[in-house]
Amino acid sequence: MYEKYLNEENELNLFKIPVTIKTKNRDAVKLDAIIQDTKPDGTSFGTVICSHGAPGCHRDFRRLYPYLEKDNVRVISINFPGCGYTKCKNQCFRKV
Repeated sequence: MYEKYLNEENELNLFKIPVTIKTKNRDAVKLDAIIQDTKPDGTSFGTVICSHGAPGCHRDFRRLYPYLEKDNVRVISINFPGCGYTKCKNQCFRKV
């Protein structure tokens, strides 16, 4: 399901996931969401999902990772359309 995503800064654990979002008009917006997953193989100690404000990106939570990782907690940070590395064609974020 995850496809490794490489950026110019060589950040760890970035992945590309195909996503389809339905708009309020029932149009489908397809994009490749970029997420950061600290433990892509999972963990039995729980998972925290981080969603940023606007503007923002997955990096907003980088200072939180060490505290959760020491307890073996998985952190998944999402980049919303038009933010971080999640590209959005034709200004799709205005439709969503």
